[in-house]
Amino acid sequence: MRRKISDATSRPIQLFLFGESALAGRSCTDPAERLNASLDQLVRAPIRVILTDNRSSMITVKRLQNRSFQVRLHRIFAQAEPATLAALARFIRRPDRKNRKAMGDFIARHLERIREKPARKRALPLAVRGKVYHLGEILEQVKQAYQIPAPEVRISWGQRRGKRKFRAIRLGSFDEEQKLIRVHPLLDRKQVPRFFVEYIVYHELLHAVVPEARAAGGRRASHTREFKRREKLFARYREAYAFEKRFVEERWSRRGS
Repeated sequence: MRRKISDATSRPIQLFLFGESALAGRSCTDPAERLNASLDQLVRAPIRVILTDNRSSMITVKRLQNRSFQVRLHRIFAQAEPATLAALARFIRRPDRKNRKAMGDFIARHLERIREKPARKRALPLAVRGKVYHLGEILEQVKQAYQIPAPEVRISWGQRRGKRKFRAIRLGSFDEEQKLIRVHPLLDRKQVPRFFVEYIVYHELLHAVVPEARAAGGRRASHTREFKRREKLFARYREAYAFEKRFVEERWSRRGS
């Protein structure tokens, strides 16, 4: 069991059309959300829980710059009873011999299940080169132009789906676990100016480097005041905002087609 504490930024979130909340549709029955809610109350500090299948590091804690914590836990902790969660909260705040033993005992009781190999996720190949835009080139240019240190971040066009009714579409997303930006293939067309694709990439890169905060009610807020300040530093921010509005209106008018 390894515990790491370091300054870091937390991450994930999508850019939606129509200004739809990136947290919309997230089920309260999700194991990570339930753990988040429990640990928030026990630790009395903002917590971001990421569940993993890592069998060598069962618990990894990072203290973030905004006095919150990012906690990576093996999925088995989703089944932890209240006493174990209380010990886990104490371990996050300040590990000592007693709560370390409690964590070790819990892991020992579930070794058989931990050793089970998780179902393999099919790794999709990265689609960097589109018909019109090469996302790899755009990513590197944006990082260099705005001095964003994110060497681990990768990028790919999203999968092309069959024809579906147009509602809310994620133009871009950042997956913190995979350190991967995905851009909607709808933007890989000549009618979409390059600066707008650059803006989407820039927006998602900010999610990789700007810490989240807690909004009223304990909800995670990704588009913080600092995030919005930095977003407006994009050289053609106003043009990008105006284009998005026109793009949305056009797509909405064709939703039935």
